[in-house]
Amino acid sequence: MKINHILLLIAIVWSATAHANPANESEQIVNQALAALDNDYKSSWAYTRASTKNENPTTLGRFDPSLPQAEQWSLISLGDRAPTAKEQAAWVARRIQNDEDNKDGFGKMVTAGSVQLLEESATHWLFSFVPAPDKDDDKKDRKLISKVTGKLRVNKGGHFVEEISLANEEPVRPAMGVKIKLFEMQMTFGPISEGGPVVPLSVNTHVQGRAFLAVSIDDVKKVRFSEYQKVVPTSEN
Repeated sequence: MKINHILLLIAIVWSATAHANPANESEQIVNQALAALDNDYKSSWAYTRASTKNENPTTLGRFDPSLPQAEQWSLISLGDRAPTAKEQAAWVARRIQNDEDNKDGFGKMVTAGSVQLLEESATHWLFSFVPAPDKDDDKKDRKLISKVTGKLRVNKGGHFVEEISLANEEPVRPAMGVKIKLFEMQMTFGPISEGGPVVPLSVNTHVQGRAFLAVSIDDVKKVRFSEYQKVVPTSEN
């Protein structure tokens, strides 16, 4: 190869490297990591859901897609007691509605073009992003999300999302008479087993504020997902 051809090739490679867009690379990493979250895990994995709000007793429930659809969610206990039939029905209805509200998964929660690399280590990348409102969000939810920024940590080894956190940068008034001073949410994820699907492990939220000057808001909620078990879906029985 002639020397002038070599020089031309070097110039082309250098130009391509110099004009590479780090923002595009960051967004690509985030999109791939979000895609690794198994949004379809509920079709073939049973699991236990434990939630605690403030100092209230822990609510323990179970999801099992191998059962008929109306029986897939079941409330096991409220603290140290069994739930009443009315409590069972109300809880199951909330879980079904929550599944419907979140059926699109996490892939659409990041606003295109908003991803920025904050930190990189040997084990992970940490990005910031602007959360995207859900198409079904009402005016109050959209107003809140407009004041929130997000961070997303990606595991380099498995190339999956380890943590997503959301927090407001300034107070927000999502509705008349309501002022939210603090909104924080942290979601963690991990593989069920080595090489297994990446699923939710925990969700922690903390909301502080005031409603109509007289009512103080200070809610802390912790949700844990555990005891994942592979099952045969109802449709395959």
